[in-house]
Order: sequence, then C-alpha cells, then structure tokens
Amino acid sequence: MNRTRYTELIIMIMSVLLSVATFSGCGKDNEVTDGAFVIEEDTNVRYAEKFQSEVLSEAGIISDEDGLLHLITIDEGEDMVLCYDPNCKHIPATRNRPDSECMAALFVERTQTLYYEGAIYFFVQDGIFDHKIYKMETDGAGRELIAKLPFGYNITQCALFSEDKVYYIAKIPYENELTSTIRFGVRIVEVNLLDGSYRFVCEETKDLIMQINLSGKTLYIRRAGAEDGGIYATRVNIDTLEETILVTAEVNGNEYAYVDAYDEDSFYYYGKQTYDIGIRNVDGTVEKVLIKGSVGEDFGWADPSCDGLFYNRTYDYEDEPVGSYFMDFLTGKVINITDEKVKYGIVGYDGYYDVFVAHDDEYNWTLWSKAKILDEATTAD
Repeated sequence: MNRTRYTELIIMIMSVLLSVATFSGCGKDNEVTDGAFVIEEDTNVRYAEKFQSEVLSEAGIISDEDGLLHLITIDEGEDMVLCYDPNCKHIPATRNRPDSECMAALFVERTQTLYYEGAIYFFVQDGIFDHKIYKMETDGAGRELIAKLPFGYNITQCALFSEDKVYYIAKIPYENELTSTIRFGVRIVEVNLLDGSYRFVCEETKDLIMQINLSGKTLYIRRAGAEDGGIYATRVNIDTLEETILVTAEVNGNEYAYVDAYDEDSFYYYGKQTYDIGIRNVDGTVEKVLIKGSVGEDFGWADPSCDGLFYNRTYDYEDEPVGSYFMDFLTGKVINITDEKVKYGIVGYDGYYDVFVAHDDEYNWTLWSKAKILDEATTAD
C-alpha cells in the first residue's frame, strides 16, 4: 500500500473510532414494523466481542499480530497497522527495547486487548498471578495505567463493558492439596475503569464460565460443570450479589437451554425437544416464540444481538447444516443466508456494528456489513 493511501485510510479510520457517541442498532428507540420484535436489550452494555486475538470496532477488526495492533476494515478487508504516523517503522517492543515508539506496539509481557467507545484496553500479565489494565485512546495520546490487580485474567471467553465498568473472568490461584500443584478457580470480577477498584460479583468455582451477559442489575452466567460437563445458567443481582440457579444442567434433561440475556427478568432460550427459539421469563414461562421448531431439525447455534438473530439449522445428530438464517427484529422477516455463510465463512453476528463475523480455513478473520450480506441474499432470492 502506498504511503498516501495509508495516510488517508488511517485518518478515516481514526475519525470513525473517535466519533463514537452511541451504540448503533440497539435499544428501544428503533422503529419497527407491524409484527416485528421490539428490542429490549440494555443499551448501556457493550459486549467486547473477541474471537481468538481479534476484537470488533466500528471501523473493523482490531487484531494483535507480530507484536503490533492491526486493523482489518469492514467489507474491503484492508489490513494496516493501527498507528497514526505514516513515517513510523512500526517496530514491536522487545525485552531489550520495551518502550517502542509505535502506538500500535503491544507490551512485552503477555497482552490481550479489548475495545470500548474509542479506546483500546490492554490487559497485561504482571508476574505470575497479577495483571494490569492500560487504556489508550485511539487518537494516540498515550497509555494510562488504570488498574493493578492481584489475580490472573481471562478475557478471551467473555468480557463486557457497562458504562464505567468492565466485567470478565478472574483466575484465582490455589494449591492442589494432593499434588501440591497450582490450580485456578474462577470468578467474575467487576473493575471500575475510573479509579481501578474492583470487586467479585460471584462465588469462586472450579466450573468453566462460558458466557456472561448483563441487563440492568442482572448478570447472567452460563457455565459447564467441572465434573460432569453439564451446562447450566445462574443469575446474579449485582447490587446484592445474590445468585440463583436459572437453568439447571442440561444433563438433567431440561426441555430448554439458556442462550443469551433479553432483559433483567427474561432470556433467550432454545427448546431441546421443540427446537424453537424464543424468550422465557426467569420463572420458566414462555413469553414469546421467535422461531418455531421443525421435527427432526435442531439448532446448530443461535446468536441474538441487538436487532437480529443469526441461527443455523441442522439435522438431528448430524453436523451438516440444513441452512443458515437471519431474523431481522426490526421487520420480523427471516432471510435465508446459507449461500452467504458458505461463501464468506460467516460464524457470528454483531448488531452493535451491524456486521457479520467470518473467517476462512486459515482463521483469517473478516467483517461483512449486514447491508451487504442481506442484499446479496435477497437479490439471489
């Protein structure tokens, strides 16, 4: 890429990132047509969608590669180092030279990144069991240490922001009495991004935490049992920290499973016997069926996000999909995007940025705009 084109692109991208004021595509103010689904999702919550080392932003995928932050643009897929200076040589930090002049350089220590409202957050391993959080505005103004925390972290599986707080998995070390080896328990931690204070919002467990969602004062946690692998879900009041079982382990034969939060008192589910997708209240009663099931067809996955639901149908006990679909909550229409899923390698949908997430066989990640994918699908029909 020539230097002039690089400068134009990076200025355009930085202006997009810095102009963020509100979330796109979410909230109760969206206009809906008759029979469409009224969206109740909490607009104060932003899920830090992370796919391996990649994280989403308004301008595209931010990834850490070769010790530098890169940005891959939506639809065009142009890959560039996330640095303002067109004259910068983009040299990564090293043990001998830890203070790189490039704003895109990662820390020498093990580092993972998240993005939220025009800023990149670096989670940096500090010693064996501790970590630090740094914040860097995308205008390149420098990095600010905002928290130093006495435990390990895991943000790859799940993390979310809500106003001035971030929630993610804390790894708490303990010694195995039988083997005298170090093992880790996990808890969800809430870190205040303004003063660096923190608190744990659930009890420590050895079970795997697979997913967290937040709506209002309710934190939903999806887990897998450490011993039997059974999938279950709990809900926590983040004011009182009272935690209750929402859905017991699937190995116990429940008729439905937790998928995602809808609001403080209800959640998306899929029926394990009826094969439908809908919304249930926390007492288990059905509030609304969104997609009716079909005998002999199961859901490969269901991915609701803001203004739409991306889902796969599969035959019972088979991996090959029957088809891939997108339900537009704003219109109530279901669109067949099977061909587009295969063509682009689509694996998810993010309604905040109105993009489909995809990767090829080599796990090169790309973003495709909702408008492009749905236009191709409807044109083909």
